[in-house]
Amino acid sequence: MSNLKIVLIVLGALALLTGCQPLDLTVDTTEMTEDATEGVKVQTVEIETPSWSRIADMPTARAWPAAAAIDGKIYAIGGKGGAGVVEIYDPETGLWSVGAEMPTPRTALKASAVDGKIYAIGGVPGDGLYGESNANEAYDPMTDTWTTKANMPTPRGSPGATVHDGKIYVVGG
Repeated sequence: MSNLKIVLIVLGALALLTGCQPLDLTVDTTEMTEDATEGVKVQTVEIETPSWSRIADMPTARAWPAAAAIDGKIYAIGGKGGAGVVEIYDPETGLWSVGAEMPTPRTALKASAVDGKIYAIGGVPGDGLYGESNANEAYDPMTDTWTTKANMPTPRGSPGATVHDGKIYVVGG
């Protein structure tokens, strides 16, 4: 089982979310790292002075969530073990809070921030391991609400995504 690694730049520091929840499969745990059998760990590194520090763990242990940053906060969305869960980390306070649940729970999706909203795109339906979704939903952090957007023409599980000139480009999956 591979460890999740998500890196975001927030308030002049990198944020690294690592670890995963054990899957509901028969797995030989003798080869797992300690991080793979515990909750999701979160660490940051200051960009100007590269020193790592441990911060508060995410409340919901899960594998393959999406993450995005808006207004200095980190949003962890979906993932196996928390497919509809939205948790928000505020580096200013060092605390996690809970946002409105994602309408279409998914694992292995992508999240991209554009114009103050976070778009949750594609992924694997529910808490599953198989299948692909073409769902596209926007989360508005200001109102803590979700809006369903136009579905992608093709379903994609574990896609790549990037933002350029206010547009989200989704590849692979």
